[in-house]
Amino acid sequence: MRKFLILFFIILFIQNVFSDPFFSKDKIDHLFTTFAITASTSLFVKSLVKDKDETLNLTFSVSIPVLFSFGKEVYDNFTDGTVSYKDLIYDFMGIGLGYAIVRLR
Repeated sequence: MRKFLILFFIILFIQNVFSDPFFSKDKIDHLFTTFAITASTSLFVKSLVKDKDETLNLTFSVSIPVLFSFGKEVYDNFTDGTVSYKDLIYDFMGIGLGYAIVRLR
């Protein structure tokens, strides 16, 4: 029974890998959406908190897009039945870019 379950999950994983290309419009949408959420949240927190507390800024500007990213994948799981780890990779790239660009300012 255990071998059957392992084989079943391997087949599902392989099917998901080949049906979800790494470069697509959806991935770019994930990147720019999380970039915008991170940058805007970071700028908003900077305008509210005047004491230059980078820990607070980092916490809020990263945690909100992370919650949205995982929430989107949970939503995809219940509606489409597919969760894409590639979407999460692009989400985290957007979060990193958004925070880095705002810090340069």
